[in-house]
This record gives sequence, C-alpha cells and structure tokens, in this order.
Amino acid sequence: MARSITFWAVTALPPIVVLILLAVDRHLLESPPDMILLDIRLPEIDGLQVLNALRRNPRTTKAPVTAVSAHARRGDIDRGLNAGFLRYLTKPFLISALTDSITLALRQDKSTT
Repeated sequence: MARSITFWAVTALPPIVVLILLAVDRHLLESPPDMILLDIRLPEIDGLQVLNALRRNPRTTKAPVTAVSAHARRGDIDRGLNAGFLRYLTKPFLISALTDSITLALRQDKSTT
C-alpha cells in the first residue's frame, strides 16, 4: 500500500521564527514530520542549534533529521552525526544520496511506530 508523505519547505522565514512557531502553535504540527532536511549554515542560528531545539520539542523529538552542508571536513561530519543527525550530506550531493536518506528516515519512522 502506498504511503502518503507530507513535507514542508520553509525557506522564506528565518529559522528562529520557525522554531518559535513550532513552540507556540499546537496545531502547526498535528502529526510529526516523516523527515526534516536541515541546512547547517543558516542566518541567525546554525543547524546544530536548530537540531537541539527540535529535540526539545515533543512533536519533533523523534523526527529523523538529515543535515545538508558545504562543510565537508571529517570533523564537521563527525560533529553533525554525533549531535544526532541521521545522515550528513555534503554539498553538492547526488540525488541518490538524498533518496537514500529519505528511505532510511522512512524506515526508521516505521520501526518506531
């Protein structure tokens, strides 16, 4: 049976505004996201800070988060994975790497429900 996947693309709002909305609006995430694709380099706040905030929010605490970054040194990747990202994709990345990450996130989501 095919599974319906809902996703958001939040690019127009500063990340800090999105985090505030998640914290205050109970209806914004009636069901947790299947996956979050998060850039590490963001204005005003970095992706590791966003990940920490997502982990503190009960609605996103278990959501699989994949990092996307131009920071491709081994230390950057290790820091991201140790922080709790499911995957760490370095730019430019292959579409196959993204689809693999989506598949992994959906499998993880299915195994935790």
